[in-house]
Amino acid sequence: MLSSPPRFKNSDSQAPKSLAASFAAPFKQSQIPLLGILGVSLAGFSAYLNLYATQALLPVFTKVFHVTRAETGLTLSATTAAIAFAAPFIGLLSDRRGRKPVVVTSIFLLVVPCLLAAFANNLSELIAVRFVQGLILPGVLAILMAYVGEEWCKRGAGFAMSVFISLNILGGFLGRLIPGLIAANFGWRNAFVASAILCFFCGVAVLKILPGSSAFAPSKGGLNLDEAREHLKNPQTVSTFFIGATILFGIIATFTYLTFHLAEAPYSLDENLISWLFAVYLIGVVVTPMAGRFIDRITPKRSFLIAQALCITGLLVTLIPNLTAILVGLCISCTALFICQSANQAALRGFASKGLCTATGIHACFYYLGGGLGGYVPGLVWDQGGWSACAFVIIAANTLAAMTAMFIWQAPSKSST
Repeated sequence: MLSSPPRFKNSDSQAPKSLAASFAAPFKQSQIPLLGILGVSLAGFSAYLNLYATQALLPVFTKVFHVTRAETGLTLSATTAAIAFAAPFIGLLSDRRGRKPVVVTSIFLLVVPCLLAAFANNLSELIAVRFVQGLILPGVLAILMAYVGEEWCKRGAGFAMSVFISLNILGGFLGRLIPGLIAANFGWRNAFVASAILCFFCGVAVLKILPGSSAFAPSKGGLNLDEAREHLKNPQTVSTFFIGATILFGIIATFTYLTFHLAEAPYSLDENLISWLFAVYLIGVVVTPMAGRFIDRITPKRSFLIAQALCITGLLVTLIPNLTAILVGLCISCTALFICQSANQAALRGFASKGLCTATGIHACFYYLGGGLGGYVPGLVWDQGGWSACAFVIIAANTLAAMTAMFIWQAPSKSST
């Protein structure tokens, strides 16, 4: 005899009525406010609009400024290196002044270097302006992470951080797409002008709608060197710092040098099509929150190792000389890297149960230093093997990250609640 189908119960003892209701359930359970999601989304978008504005434009800069691919990669590396330098100091300011005031002020300040970039006469001037942007960006990127950690992580950190990363993914996609499309149709200088205007209006919106901190406790102390030393002595936290660096290294290196690969024969994609290449980010918007629930269940370590295996597989697929295969491989690799990022940040919260703010600041330094290297280092091997050589550099970094997690992370490393 066939048994009757099982009945699934929610908190109201009723089965979910739709896929939308099922998807929304974890948001309701985690008590993440809608205005908080919207405010963080707009703030993240304004930051990534500035951070990644040049990534779709790199092939243009090689022609306009007559420079090498590695040199154009410095327009990304200079920004991420500046973020790594400034993050701890802006973190101290935020610990005293609060999260939202620093985020909003930083968004408005970003308008100035964004406009200056539109009037750069050569690559050196553009790199200098991009460095200034990087000094301001931690006021949004790093402080948003602290805001989310304090306000959203009351229940599963894996899910909360995955929602945050999904919002970052969406901001990263739009931050690359919009400047690329504007540059393709109206010129690269107008792309920076439009970005500055969008950044200003985002600042106004975030000021109005982002909820103030409810869990923030101001600190009048300076940099807690004792906490920093403890984190740097702890193999668990140091491993998350190193792994964070490899993750952004992989993201920036992949999109930077795959862009050059697809801009050349036999693919010869123009700026419009290259801009839409970043649409693969949207897969991560859907997959990452779902993966976050599994991170909370099966531990960050297992999730990370599975995602790293998928990432390396995707990179190998991009080596197939076929545009469809390259796009499929990019989708696999990119989505896996976002899951790696969620797992790594959930692990950090578990390993740094004390002094989390200090640990987050150190993590940001390593993370963006890795991104700075990702924009430059693969370019050094481009002449030897093109995209294939760059891909194997990225795979080597991913392999080191996987081995680090395998041998150093504690096996039952569940995210904090």
